[in-house]
Amino acid sequence: MKRRPPPTPALRQEERKALEALRTGRQTLADAPEFLFRLARQHNVAASLAAIASERGQYVPQIWRHRLRQLRAQQLTVRPHLDRLARRLNRLGRPWFAARGWARIYDPVLPVRPMGDLDIYMTLEHLEDLDQVIDGDWRHDPRNGRDGLATRKFIDSSGILPPLDGHGALSWFGSADPVSMHRYLSRRRQIDGCWLASPEDDFAIALAEALVDSSQRSLRRIWELQGLAERLDEDVLKQVYTKMDLKPVAWRQIESRLGHPGWRRPAVMRAAWNWLRASRSPLRTALRLSPMMLRLLGAKIGRKSSGNRS
Repeated sequence: MKRRPPPTPALRQEERKALEALRTGRQTLADAPEFLFRLARQHNVAASLAAIASERGQYVPQIWRHRLRQLRAQQLTVRPHLDRLARRLNRLGRPWFAARGWARIYDPVLPVRPMGDLDIYMTLEHLEDLDQVIDGDWRHDPRNGRDGLATRKFIDSSGILPPLDGHGALSWFGSADPVSMHRYLSRRRQIDGCWLASPEDDFAIALAEALVDSSQRSLRRIWELQGLAERLDEDVLKQVYTKMDLKPVAWRQIESRLGHPGWRRPAVMRAAWNWLRASRSPLRTALRLSPMMLRLLGAKIGRKSSGNRS
């Protein structure tokens, strides 16, 4: 079973400002102290910052160049396999799209960033068709596969290729909705032969992942979310928030603290509570009802106890 990565260390305010300065060019990599490189590695932005500096024509120190070459070599190795998979999926004739992880190699928001899994989305009834197109590159993982449900998992025994997850439903906060997959597929777009989620769905998927997996507060995730949001106009952003039962102000309160220490401090808990108050989700209803239910349960237990004593 794949291990979850350790929590990303939170950035202090001055550390984030320093990394933002490297990104915008207000400070050069040549002048950056070595501890900033370590932070950039931990937050998965070292290669991106090196690529940005190189595109500006700035000098890139050796440790930054090495990280950039390392990830570029990995992507050059994996890309032909992804192209072959896309061609096979297209010949299969089933609608599909990729999102997150290695989908960023076709549609980068940040240049040359580390990739994770390869996530393929199809309708639930077509999910098993993935087995027909992965031969020679991936194989079905019976330990992690969940046949008949909304996810099928595949691995590469050579260790060269990333894990592949096939999804028959998109899930917001653990609530899967296979029926809505047809809507997401109808909005997909194609780049270099690979079908990708629409810009609004791309942002919504990344947003849900960030909210659910709050231990991974990497700067890469924050910068990428900002870049995805900038692709959308205000009306589309509001539609995404409405679909996910969020209000923009609630998300901004939570997002602003993802890269800072004290994720579990009271101020951040208040931000999460504000999201719940703004939401019409079943979770909010359950939280509102729970004090009343506890009082009723306590009264019932009290009556039973007094009856037993008599």
